[in-house]
Amino acid sequence: MNQLLAKIKNRKQNFESAFKKIIDDKSCYSFPNNIESVNYDPNTLLEEGQWYSINEFSKQDFCLSILKEDDINSADFAMLERAEFPKIDYICSYQDDKYFYFQKVRPTQLLLKKRLLFSFGNNFVYDENNASIVINLYPDAIYKKDEDVLYFQKLETISSIFKGIEVLYREATDEETTDFLNSDFIKVSSSLEISKIGKASRKRIAMAITIINKFSEEERHQILDYTKQNSGLMQENGRFLIDNEDDIKKLVWGITERYYETPISKEKRIANSIINVESGIIEDA
Repeated sequence: MNQLLAKIKNRKQNFESAFKKIIDDKSCYSFPNNIESVNYDPNTLLEEGQWYSINEFSKQDFCLSILKEDDINSADFAMLERAEFPKIDYICSYQDDKYFYFQKVRPTQLLLKKRLLFSFGNNFVYDENNASIVINLYPDAIYKKDEDVLYFQKLETISSIFKGIEVLYREATDEETTDFLNSDFIKVSSSLEISKIGKASRKRIAMAITIINKFSEEERHQILDYTKQNSGLMQENGRFLIDNEDDIKKLVWGITERYYETPISKEKRIANSIINVESGIIEDA
């Protein structure tokens, strides 16, 4: 049975009490035809129409308990009360016994205002007593239960739905940022204050730390030589001079091997998106 549920804010109990039923027997969304997805990687930018995916989602710590249930019964949920309407955090449309569609509900999508509605027969109806939710054309996330895959397009949008999923794009802490910038291959300008380094740079630093910690000593030398040849960063006694966040970006581009040269025109470029390819196959593409 299809059913539309609302997750109420500040409810931390089991899913039966956290979710309230809005309507039954209604399909609010449809699964995209020929969905094209790539495994989530913060280095990968989506092409138009693509989705990120996380496989074996039920095994993740941030998977919702409702997604792990064998059977979702409409009778398990109490009806949404009018007083709870402003407390809706997100809606979940459970359809065809295998799809969960999630949409974050922002304050602008909760309409409690007087409105003129266009109804059948070219008539307008004045409405001042009813509340409504604006349903988007596409959901923010889709969980396909039979394949145990979560699809989404913006991680930041669904981070408040799947608590803890932010580990996939976490920022480096002050300590990690300090340790990285104190590396023996970096010389930081005294004008660069660690406390003022922004989120984007901290995410890049966290990524660089993860990558460089996996390198052998020989690979570490190779990647630093590659960065010296391609980044354009100033150097002093073999160390990269880092004066600002733009320099941090150029350094991380080197560590993540973003620089390349076109084979024909010999033009030097930077890859702003990466899809991991194994054995010539693009995963989930």
